[in-house]
Amino acid sequence: MRFGAHVSAAGGVAKALDRAAGMGADAAQIFLSSPRSWTFKPPDPLPDLAAAMAGAGIASLVAHASYLINLASPDEGISSKSVALLASTLAAADGFGIEAVVLHAGSHLGAGVEPALSRWAAAIEKALEGLSEVTLLLENTAGGGGTLGRSIEELALLASIAAQFGRVGVCLDTQHLFASGYDLRDPSALADLGREVEHHFGRVNYIHLNDSKTGLGSNHDRHENLGEGEIGAAGLGSFLKLPAVAEAVTLLEVPGDGTGPRAADIVTARGLLG
Repeated sequence: MRFGAHVSAAGGVAKALDRAAGMGADAAQIFLSSPRSWTFKPPDPLPDLAAAMAGAGIASLVAHASYLINLASPDEGISSKSVALLASTLAAADGFGIEAVVLHAGSHLGAGVEPALSRWAAAIEKALEGLSEVTLLLENTAGGGGTLGRSIEELALLASIAAQFGRVGVCLDTQHLFASGYDLRDPSALADLGREVEHHFGRVNYIHLNDSKTGLGSNHDRHENLGEGEIGAAGLGSFLKLPAVAEAVTLLEVPGDGTGPRAADIVTARGLLG
């Protein structure tokens, strides 16, 4: 299991790799542009990303798409901008040689799941057109605000739709699972979750490992440092030992001391395996 974290790409991808290596990580996640802007301004690509990753000891690098993207929006303007921004992000990742892009599927904003799925399918087809190597990773959500992908079953439905048009996988976020009602602290509930994940996906190759500031079923997306939140170290450690995630790239998105994951958080993550 590789352990890494979301790191800043300020100064370019090489700087991001150095930041990840400096905290003892062997995997990293970055934004390719501001996550809160519709304007896509990626850093310059590296001449040889594979060599740079090998030199930094980083075995896996993924990008996270902008938080603004909402392919399920009933607003045609937002939907159109979302398709364009996701397509630009995927194309840039493909060009860089980045292996995958993580995406929050979006929200129906109260318009209902069924019509949102139709809009989402049409939008994802456009966004994935012409891509070759990069994989789109659909992330489960905490369940608030009419978001799609709030359950394993719904995430699997989205993945099956998107898989018609390109390379698709999933990224499971532990805080989002807990906030949407999956109790990672309860051995029986955790075993059920493991079986459900195996049924729909077989093995999951990517995890966002985060504790939760809020309680079970809160539907609030609020990350906490590992072992300091409502899930706790024991629950997170038990989750990591599920066969369905046993070989996943495990990425931290914890607050650290307020500036994001630290070297100590990577140590804590590895320690959860016992």
